[in-house]
Amino acid sequence: MGRIYALYEQFAESILSEWIEFRSADVKFPDLPKGLKDGYTEGFPYILSMLHKNRYEHLSRENLVAQYHQALSGSSRYKLQSECLTHHQNNLRWDDLGQIFARCGIDGIGIWVQQSKSLQLHFQSTRKIQEQTSTKLKELVEYRNAAAHGTVAVDEILGTQKLIDIIQFVMCLCDTLSQLVNHEALKVMLEDGRVSCVGTITENLSSNIVIAIVEGVVLKTGSLIAVSTDSSYHRMTIESIQINGTPLAEVNIANAKEIGMKLNSNAPKRGRIIPIQNTA
Repeated sequence: MGRIYALYEQFAESILSEWIEFRSADVKFPDLPKGLKDGYTEGFPYILSMLHKNRYEHLSRENLVAQYHQALSGSSRYKLQSECLTHHQNNLRWDDLGQIFARCGIDGIGIWVQQSKSLQLHFQSTRKIQEQTSTKLKELVEYRNAAAHGTVAVDEILGTQKLIDIIQFVMCLCDTLSQLVNHEALKVMLEDGRVSCVGTITENLSSNIVIAIVEGVVLKTGSLIAVSTDSSYHRMTIESIQINGTPLAEVNIANAKEIGMKLNSNAPKRGRIIPIQNTA
């Protein structure tokens, strides 16, 4: 159980570390969102005070101070140390998870989790997903602590089915968190013009076939796209394209046109289509 918890915690910290690197790339520290700057400013002295802990022994006081000085001076050559934003004193229960996401400039984790299709399928319900997630994380931490402290043997507190259930929950939660971070990254890239929305899915048919209105884009079979809604994010591959029933390996569409596409997974109706080939 300790290993399952460790993988969950490591995953959450890892995707936020990647987000921090992405969000601060080519953006001077003073120009970063206020929430992220404030979180780093508050976390920096805390991490400095914790360098004696094994958890932070890989960090150097000199490097931390030099990096922060470069950031505050407005230099474009600086690096944010993710631990200054992802630190947490307790195990990552629901409230702690929300706090580190907010500190990294990602708000609305509760709404996102509530609308998560993965978690809805896991809990076999669309109601109170946030509350059920909170309860399940609390349960995971309690199992982990009981096993780690040696108060009970693992085989005394978990049956096989319960263990499988927790593993599946952690997988669904990690998938949901990954989608959230990717969704936020996509919003940034749309805002700064690195990518653009080229169309919208109007119909969702069987066998992962969709009908979409697209314009101003070249699409090819094998291309990677993002399909995004306000509550979901999916990376998909175009497996085939048709216009008026004619299969095409590539289409160059200047003006709005209806096309059919077969994707490698199910896409939501009204999803926005964003080509993401060769983007971060």
